[in-house]
Amino acid sequence: MGDTFGVAEIMTAIAAVASRWRLTPAPGVTVREVPAGIPQPSALPLIPLPRR
Repeated sequence: MGDTFGVAEIMTAIAAVASRWRLTPAPGVTVREVPAGIPQPSALPLIPLPRR
C-alpha cells in the first residue's frame, strides 16, 4: 500500500513541475536512430522554456 501511494505522490509532483515548462528541440541538431531491439534516438537535446 505504501509503494502505491509513493508512486502516486511522485507522479503528482512531477506533473506539477513539468506543467510549468515546455520542451523544444535544440536548433541545428539531427536526430539519428540507433540500431537496437527497440528504436530509440541517439540523442535528443531539448531546451526547457518556461510557460507563460
